[in-house]
Amino acid sequence: MWTRQIGPGGYKRIYVAVVDSNNDGNMEIVCAGWSFEDNWGFLFILDSEGDYTVGEGNEFDHSVFLESVADMDNDGNLEILTSSSPSTLVLYDHRLREVKRKDVSIMLSPSTRILVNDIDADGKKEMILTSDDEKLLILNTDLEEEWSKTFPSYDKYLKAAVVNLNGCKNHLLVLSDRLYAYTYTHNPDQPCVPWIIAKQGKINEIKSSLEEAEKYLEQEDVVKAAEYVSQAEEVYRNIGSEGGLEEYYKEIEDMKEAIEVSLTETPEPTPPTETQTPTSALPVTSSPSGILWGLSPLEIIYLVAAILTILTSIKAVPEIIRRIKAYRKKKGKGEDHAWETEIQEEPEIEALYEYDVFICYASEDKESFVGGLAEALDNKGLRVWYDEFMLTLGDRLTEKIDYGLSRSRYGVVVLSKNFFTKDWTKKELDALAAREKGKTKVILPIWHGVTREEVQSFSSKLADRLAVSSDKGIDHVIDEILKVFENETSKPSEQKQP
Repeated sequence: MWTRQIGPGGYKRIYVAVVDSNNDGNMEIVCAGWSFEDNWGFLFILDSEGDYTVGEGNEFDHSVFLESVADMDNDGNLEILTSSSPSTLVLYDHRLREVKRKDVSIMLSPSTRILVNDIDADGKKEMILTSDDEKLLILNTDLEEEWSKTFPSYDKYLKAAVVNLNGCKNHLLVLSDRLYAYTYTHNPDQPCVPWIIAKQGKINEIKSSLEEAEKYLEQEDVVKAAEYVSQAEEVYRNIGSEGGLEEYYKEIEDMKEAIEVSLTETPEPTPPTETQTPTSALPVTSSPSGILWGLSPLEIIYLVAAILTILTSIKAVPEIIRRIKAYRKKKGKGEDHAWETEIQEEPEIEALYEYDVFICYASEDKESFVGGLAEALDNKGLRVWYDEFMLTLGDRLTEKIDYGLSRSRYGVVVLSKNFFTKDWTKKELDALAAREKGKTKVILPIWHGVTREEVQSFSSKLADRLAVSSDKGIDHVIDEILKVFENETSKPSEQKQP
């Protein structure tokens, strides 16, 4: 079909990978050249006709070894990883623009092998490097070292493989003087890896439940629809922010809203006739179980839907009562039911939430600010989800944190230089942001030792939010947070202007 002369004369080699590097539906040939003298290298991409798409003339005065082409950071775009002697790794995008460069603590040569795998199931790839100096190195996507080990001398090159030995966790096998097996100690129970397989299964579960919910909603079977939405929500919450399923959160919330709209639009039941037993003649009691005797059929449906969407614990009882009362108030009922007056008024402020605030922060800021903030909020009577208060020995961190995120009314986000460098804090922030829709406010930002420019660089949307600065003192920060709850409980005419 075609031939292509690569580089000048002499003994040279080209490593290639055939991929759709730019997501245009066509395959390209990614090439990297090296020489035994280590005085020439070449990095370029050809199309299927052998013509340069990028990198023509992109030659170096040292060897360039092609190590991997993969979506390293799960952003949907491929990155190209190369190595050069003695110890330099370079990450390029699909247009061969340099993204990151790092000198690592391992000798790189033609015998270097790099595996790319999400071995710890955290949603990001790791790079496992082996070379002829008997050392193994694991890097994250920022090319930072996560783990290294030198193995006993061996007359063959060190070899490594990522395997799945028990159907749930990934393991690292290393062949040196003997066979070694390793696993990540913080490998999470949920989701079970390999995630590339588990992810599709979870997506199918969520989609199937939502499709069933939509079908029953069209048939006006609200109870069944709510049941399937609850199933989809349970799958999502068990996974939390792992694996990139955040897009399904909005679908679940939209379906819940559709069910609620369907409930409020259902016609009122026909008033009792003279031959029917009047509602007020039914047994009167203020206990939760006795309330059922006074419910209309529509209100029983509302009760079942509420049970399916909140915790099945004693804490659910006030919420069930609140939802029924809110529904009746919305429909404009008077005091036709005498027993209704025996229910004591419950606060209307978000009984659904177990916690008032979830504190999202970087651990480096705990002593300087966050610890005192959490204590002060707790002393003011707020229900605070703060890891120091909530986590105990043996807890599953991902599960506990996801529970706190989903059961907290607001997320107090302490933005700092440390915060901006952490992956875990970004995941928590994404989970809070996913709950905001329409005019619903969830995130309460605090700037801790950062400027507007620094926040803008991290997130323009966060920079556009009204925030409070820790520079004004912790008492001022507490007052501003409490104002949010004061405004929430006041009538519209009494609300303070921001």
